[in-house]
Amino acid sequence: MVPLERATAGPWRAARRVGYAADAMQPNPPRGITIAVAIVLLVIGAILALPIAQAIRLLDPLATALGPAGIHFDRQLGYILLLVGDALLIAGSLVRGL
Repeated sequence: MVPLERATAGPWRAARRVGYAADAMQPNPPRGITIAVAIVLLVIGAILALPIAQAIRLLDPLATALGPAGIHFDRQLGYILLLVGDALLIAGSLVRGL
């Protein structure tokens, strides 16, 4: 943030005040892939955090594929995925190119 010197209104005033550029804080729009990954994480997290029986059955193939890696689909993982999805959207708007 580089301060800019601006003259106050009117030619009769010689006093100057210091302000900041209007575009000093503009968040970057997140990329499409960041939004897509965050939405997938949020949907899976919501399904696991709020146990929806029909939707949990849709995640069974994914749970069996990730079971040998030690990832168990439970309510705690749902809350973690909700937190990670939100953090990804925030990081995508703050970090350029994410």
